[in-house]
Amino acid sequence: MKKYFNFIRKSIIRHKAFLVQGLGMILFLTMLQASIPLAMRKMISEVTVRQSVLSIPQGDIVRISGANGSGKSTFVKLMTGLLRPTEGNILLNGIPGREVSSDSLKNEIFYISQDEIFLNDTVHNYMEAMLNRPVSGEELQCVRDKVQLDASVTEIANNGLSMSGGQRKKLLMMRLLLGSQNVSVLILDELEAGLDAEAKAHLIQLKKNLVEMRKDAIIFIISHAENEDIPFTKRIEL
Repeated sequence: MKKYFNFIRKSIIRHKAFLVQGLGMILFLTMLQASIPLAMRKMISEVTVRQSVLSIPQGDIVRISGANGSGKSTFVKLMTGLLRPTEGNILLNGIPGREVSSDSLKNEIFYISQDEIFLNDTVHNYMEAMLNRPVSGEELQCVRDKVQLDASVTEIANNGLSMSGGQRKKLLMMRLLLGSQNVSVLILDELEAGLDAEAKAHLIQLKKNLVEMRKDAIIFIISHAENEDIPFTKRIEL
């Protein structure tokens, strides 16, 4: 049994050795016709019409929309490497996604969903743990001021349920602002959903500012709003 596990471990190590570890900045994405899942096939055929390839270069701002269950979560999983297509592929700088290490993907693709799990810790420690880097007090205060999170919110308890829904959304927006600085691909979910009109308008403006600042990135925005004042270069309806 021990020999068997040693063999498996060595096989995993050998497999990792063949994965691309230092992908670097992603300058373009290419989605080849993928057969898994059906929602992804539908997306590609609708967007590219008769073509089987969808190219997304650096600087593109892509709107992703669709009803619940249409495949938005699957799309995100494909983009972040949590789900691999069994046929077709997603190429990153021409390299098949299945050949890129998960660490490289995490370094270059940043996504926060509306349903993130919160750690029971201080806000500062939570940010450092989720971003996997030190965060200075000045950095933290800067983004706290930007999202207008109450200064009294310093601790996370009961997996975030100790805070209001609005406070949780603002905490996620803080993490987005801190984590979006040096990545190649941003996937922006509707973090403003469920907020009152004033708070919603404020977070939408922060998202617009972020898009304006990161013109060097590939940005996907999951959105249902038809009148969102963002200069989309591509639209994908699921």
